[in-house]
Amino acid sequence: MAMPRTLAEHDYKAPSKESRTPFKWANGEELWTFLGSHPQRAMNMVVGMKSLSSGSLAGNAYPFGEELAKLNIEDEVAIVDIGGGQGHIMEEVRKNNPGIKGRIIIQDLPSTFEAVTGPPPGVEFMPYDMFTPQPVIKAHVYYYRHIIHDWNDESCGLFLAQVLPLLKEQPKSKLLLVDLVLPDMNVSMQQSIRDFTMFPIGGLERSEKQWNALLNRNGLKIKKIWRESEPEACVECAVL
Repeated sequence: MAMPRTLAEHDYKAPSKESRTPFKWANGEELWTFLGSHPQRAMNMVVGMKSLSSGSLAGNAYPFGEELAKLNIEDEVAIVDIGGGQGHIMEEVRKNNPGIKGRIIIQDLPSTFEAVTGPPPGVEFMPYDMFTPQPVIKAHVYYYRHIIHDWNDESCGLFLAQVLPLLKEQPKSKLLLVDLVLPDMNVSMQQSIRDFTMFPIGGLERSEKQWNALLNRNGLKIKKIWRESEPEACVECAVL
């Protein structure tokens, strides 16, 4: 097996910006740039991500219809889905909550959008690198799904810093982060496997204690953890 040898070669340290990730050790570039230069692999990933958010895995942790109805939204931006792929999650949000008003914007790298002819009904695409300043101001919701678990704490801090100034200026805006929230003890086999599968790209699944530590280091705290039938939880954040 290559894993024990490879870990030994890197002193058994978690992937970092300096050490790079096991994916890069094997492929010469990080996953996200690799997908940009391998369109078929990118399409395979889109199909895989859709399968992780359908059926019993459908994204229902946060009650968008009920919560957004409280905000008196008209023509403003209702939701910005950062790193939202080709819009499959927000397509379902629109479909399941036809009363939601306002615009829904999907942000992702240009290569993600090039593989399709256009956005799903009711949403719009905006090319964007999440490590750069957030161009959409005064959105009601900034939403990251299956993003935090892709990155180590240092990298998460870099992209959370792009939205933090907007949250400070707009106290009513919501920051929603959707990923697993593991128990501190007695993690299930399935949860352990999901954590392990994030390691090659430099990510990890986090316990509630780890979520708190990550957010606190970046000027945020947990306001509420929303849960429903899907395995993921929705961590609603507030500014410290």
